[in-house]
Amino acid sequence: FIFVLYRLRALYPKLTLMAMFGGIITNLFLVIAPLIPTFDGTLAKVIVVPAATAAGLGVVVNILFFPESTSKVALDEMVDVLKPIKPFLGALLTSLEMPESKFDMQKLQKTKIGILMQYKQLEASLGFLRFDISICRWKSEDVESLREPMRLLISLCISLITLQVNRMEAESRQRN
Repeated sequence: FIFVLYRLRALYPKLTLMAMFGGIITNLFLVIAPLIPTFDGTLAKVIVVPAATAAGLGVVVNILFFPESTSKVALDEMVDVLKPIKPFLGALLTSLEMPESKFDMQKLQKTKIGILMQYKQLEASLGFLRFDISICRWKSEDVESLREPMRLLISLCISLITLQVNRMEAESRQRN
């Protein structure tokens, strides 16, 4: 039994928690059962009933209260990170076409800080992807493959914002 549990764990790393609990329960049976002088059929009941109840409650809570997978949450956070970038790029294009239009420095700094904060939150969510067991279009591996392009996009956007701030500061110094 233990061999089967750990063989499953080796084949499917996401089943580590199951193998750990299986090892604990097997250990309890091997340690406690020999100490009982006569047959006691309630040993399994003491272990299985609370474990089954906890597993059932976990399944119900995950289905009713947390129906989204970690992949879905990470994708939604990626969209939230990208939302402020699109208006900034549109405004940047407008300012390049019409040099007399100016950016508001506070808005640029606020956009930069907002993007960085949302990206840090996204990185925290991406850390939980390896525990995700999803049966949807976007598996955890698919979302994980977007990590590097997303990081590159964010760094380029932050560089554009910094370039724009530096350009505005140079223009203001030139006028003075």
